Amino acid sequence: MEYNYKKTNAKKTLVFIHGFLGTKAIWDELQKEFLNKYSILTVNLPGHGDNQIVEHTTINDLAQATLVLLEKLKIKSCILVGHSMGGYICGEILREKASVVEAIILINSSLLADTDEKKKERLKAINAVNKNIPLFAKSLINGLFLPTNVNAFSKEIDLIQKKIQNINAQTVIAYLYAMRNRKPTIDIAKKTAIPMLYLASKKDKTIPYANILKQLKGMKKTKLIPLENSGHMSFIEEKEVVNTAIKSFLLSF
Repeated sequence: MEYNYKKTNAKKTLVFIHGFLGTKAIWDELQKEFLNKYSILTVNLPGHGDNQIVEHTTINDLAQATLVLLEKLKIKSCILVGHSMGGYICGEILREKASVVEAIILINSSLLADTDEKKKERLKAINAVNKNIPLFAKSLINGLFLPTNVNAFSKEIDLIQKKIQNINAQTVIAYLYAMRNRKPTIDIAKKTAIPMLYLASKKDKTIPYANILKQLKGMKKTKLIPLENSGHMSFIEEKEVVNTAIKSFLLSF
């Protein structure tokens, strides 16, 4: 697993885990806000950001790989920050080794499993990848942004598109199945009652806001920040709001 670890004398470490078809580079702007007060670890999930072919994986596999990296770097406690699929991995890390997780920040993500309807959408996506992966990737990335934001963030969208040009179709399919087959981790989050922050966009078509609200019942030490002007890429589309919310949350425990 490729990574970039900026170790400082800070007591706390932030671990950023990107989403489906992302790379560690997607965090470049956001992490700048925290470098003075925290150590920062960003990772490239297997097959992302390189030409590696991933024939099969699960969300648990990805969590285990992240835990191996944390052990290698002697990170005994950290705050996990996950976007979309990265958030699924955060939940699985919590299930596997809660002692290493100080808090979790979910950006446009969920601790629930795929709904039956979402599972059908994953299969349609797999068919689309088999037919034309460049077209699938372009359509997917554009659709992650609020339509009214696409022009304003055209440079960011182009950069993301360039980063995923070399990703292998087999790898994409492996990750689609991993997301489709994942187990919910909401119960373990409720049991451990660690501090959690949800940053959720009301207009997010990928992770519906209503699904986020369902998760809050029975959750302790959990805060929700609703976002009004973004789609699924809120840390880019509403950068300042997200930055402020994360800073405030990190000072709360």
